[in-house]
Amino acid sequence: MTARGMNIRFGAGAPNIYGFDALPLTSSAQVGNATFQTLLSGQLIHGSPFTVTGSGFGTKLRAIPPILVDRGGAPTGTMDSQWSLFLPNSASIDQNFVIKNRDAGFSGSGASIGTPDPYTPRIIAGCATAGSGSDNTKGSNICMGVPFDRSSVGADYALFYSGSLRADPLWTPDVGSPNDNNFKTYCLNETYDPFYHGTQFGYLNYTDNAFAWAPSTLYGLFDKRLNAGNSYTCTHGGTSASSGGPTGTGTGIIDGGCIWDFLNTGTFASRTFVTNGPHNTTGGFASPDANGHSSFYSQSLWPMYAPNGWIKQEILMYCTASTTLGGGGRIDVFENCNRTANICGYRGYTDAYPAATTNRAWLVGGYNRDYGASAVNNWRYFGGNIIFDIEWGVSPGDQVPCVFIGNNPVFGAVGSIHEPQVADTWTDGSIHIPFFWKGRLPAGTGYKFVQPRTGSVISAGAVTIAASP
Repeated sequence: MTARGMNIRFGAGAPNIYGFDALPLTSSAQVGNATFQTLLSGQLIHGSPFTVTGSGFGTKLRAIPPILVDRGGAPTGTMDSQWSLFLPNSASIDQNFVIKNRDAGFSGSGASIGTPDPYTPRIIAGCATAGSGSDNTKGSNICMGVPFDRSSVGADYALFYSGSLRADPLWTPDVGSPNDNNFKTYCLNETYDPFYHGTQFGYLNYTDNAFAWAPSTLYGLFDKRLNAGNSYTCTHGGTSASSGGPTGTGTGIIDGGCIWDFLNTGTFASRTFVTNGPHNTTGGFASPDANGHSSFYSQSLWPMYAPNGWIKQEILMYCTASTTLGGGGRIDVFENCNRTANICGYRGYTDAYPAATTNRAWLVGGYNRDYGASAVNNWRYFGGNIIFDIEWGVSPGDQVPCVFIGNNPVFGAVGSIHEPQVADTWTDGSIHIPFFWKGRLPAGTGYKFVQPRTGSVISAGAVTIAASP
């Protein structure tokens, strides 16, 4: 498939990612400034098509559907052919541990895992097996990836990823050295190499809040430090006091020239989210970035903490060849649909690799520092409505166009749910969705949202979400 000079690579024999035959649209109703068309029932039913019409939706320049949509439709024991890269995958290790689709209800350790939502028939699971040798045999990498081609050398692009993940709650962390819970989750690579051995622009991962506060030290915005058993985030940079440091559980805690907010008591429920990689102006992410971040960002839900369950993550990136911090590059990461809390907020260069190549790869999962003592329990799980998409012809601030159905009239409100929907046609006045993904949305009143390429999310009115199937 070619779009504006882009060669999009799907695995050979890729299945129909929608998994249904389009149904006729037979009724419509005017809602606000948009017309919403549904089936005769007047309700959104999981698997049914719908169309939103109106104005101001802009255009989507890259061909649609997205590069990858995985809803657990590949047979059990296989990987969807849209994933060109995945680990561990060696025939020389116990095949019970390789990454592949597993039936709903699967658990590698016996702990309760479940699925991200009632409509996910299978989950993807792989185990960090103990042993030595290459990455695809010892399992220090548990990941899957999809290659894509940049439209042209140096061209900016926007990236959108949505999917759910969790780690086995019986995983035994901190058995390696250093014992910092280095748990990588996503990587943008210059090559198609699934081992992360290519030129990494950078990766996103979790780490401990194990950095102790120090006196008379220069701290920047969003720095995280432990003091007196509590973790704090810096809300105003400066030089810390000569003794003491932040204490208590409030906000606006004065510490010399710094101001801190209390985060938590260092429970296992959360960890610091990190951008990392080769920090340089020719390839990797910047440290510090334009906001003064030094790799370490906000608190995030820890995938190994059982009560956190499945964590839905959305990643919005603007990838630019600019080698200046103010060139528009950004990485925004949101958990469980909460768009009010950005757990990353990186601002800086993102894809400044200068070589005359357009090869790129997006990798989900990655290296696990601790994969030794209790390796049989060290499982990673992925699932839900996994979407990876990119958009060309963008300018700083632009995003990948997308339609969302939510359960709250305020998009991304705390405690709300929204599910991205995959379009097969997109114009300024009409967007067609061939398959409504209900996911975690409850029955009842729902709300339609359109994220255009440029500008804020557009509210397109209400709709009734059916109770079944």
